Amino acid sequence: MDGLTFIASLVRSLTWPSVVVLILWYFKQPLGELLLTVSRFRYKELEIDFGKEIREVKAAAESVLPPAEGAKSRVLGMAPKAMDRTAELARIDPAAAVLVAWRPVEVAIRRAAQRHALSLATPPSRIMQALPQWGRVDGQTYEIFEELRRLRNQAAHEDGADITESEALEFSDLAVRLAAKIEEA
Repeated sequence: MDGLTFIASLVRSLTWPSVVVLILWYFKQPLGELLLTVSRFRYKELEIDFGKEIREVKAAAESVLPPAEGAKSRVLGMAPKAMDRTAELARIDPAAAVLVAWRPVEVAIRRAAQRHALSLATPPSRIMQALPQWGRVDGQTYEIFEELRRLRNQAAHEDGADITESEALEFSDLAVRLAAKIEEA
């Protein structure tokens, strides 16, 4: 085998793996976002579901967010209609309940923006990014916000998201606690 034949066979054998790597690299962000919208995924020993993730966020929130009862009383005036309807909606459509439960978080972020003279035209996620940088919320609170926001997006964008009533109520509880924490910012 001469040198040119060797190079030709090497190029031929590396073409498909190279194309696959380039496609994955080029579409890494859209593919990553797509993977985050999957409510339940199973491959061999790996399984991802909404309920498991909400329990993990709840465990992380125990030492960071205020208790549920005190949080509810502080947040009640921010989005009373949303809070009243969440439990009822969770029985009918848990995914919709998750969306409604997110409303107090966005209201709290907007109120924090007003207190810190940020533009209300700025998206809530950007406002929330600024709060840890200014020392207004801790990094763990921001991580909880990101996880809950991701779960909210999953409920919003996936048809037939596999969310139970109890999971929607857990999400609602965490959203209220997060809103109360942001109100302190």
